[in-house]
Amino acid sequence: MLVLGTWTVSRATTQSPLMLLPLAASYQLGGFYYEAPLLDGWRQVGLGPESLELVYAEQVPPDSINTRCYVTIRAFPVSDPGLVSDAESLAQVSLRQQLEKRRDRLIGYSPVRRVPGEADIYAFSIISKNTLASSGQDQEKQLTEVFWVNLAADKSEYLVLHLSSQEADVPTQIYFDHLYGSLASLRHSSSRQAPGAGDAASGSAAADAGSGVVGSSGSAAVGAVGSGPSGGLGEQ
Repeated sequence: MLVLGTWTVSRATTQSPLMLLPLAASYQLGGFYYEAPLLDGWRQVGLGPESLELVYAEQVPPDSINTRCYVTIRAFPVSDPGLVSDAESLAQVSLRQQLEKRRDRLIGYSPVRRVPGEADIYAFSIISKNTLASSGQDQEKQLTEVFWVNLAADKSEYLVLHLSSQEADVPTQIYFDHLYGSLASLRHSSSRQAPGAGDAASGSAAADAGSGVVGSSGSAAVGAVGSGPSGGLGEQ
């Protein structure tokens, strides 16, 4: 049985304060190298040797911040490459495990689809119910999550990028386009030497999961989110 790396609760589902930091020019996450979107609104909130946490936030007058989405990117080692046939099967396992975790609050999901482009990357999305405590009362929100899964060519590691937001129509939002475009920078080096790049930032933090994506259209990669097919979710 293949069990993917542990995922923690996204900060998009919490109300804890975040420390917003400027982005570095590039990041090393395990053996992967990534350049985050250096555009207004994007900030770093966590960094580790294999993980990166980002938010897209806007200033709301007079003195508050509206965090529109939360992103975690994380590299995971593959202990036995023989259990992993390709990136698509890895994404299928990830989808089944994520659906199982959200079984009692699942609204809908999209199937795994390949992202057009130069890298072997697969994407899927999930919509679920999310309950937040506000002013002493529970409020139910709808949470949209998008996952991209990329497997290194030597099958030594995989990277998962996880975007979460409580906004509607996430693939049409500006931060989705920013993030999708930035992922064309994603590269992997088994020697952990940046391929033709300068110094990359690294550090340590507990993050959700991350992944890579290269392609021409974010919304095309994710596809429509609808009610999923019936049947057992199972494990591989």
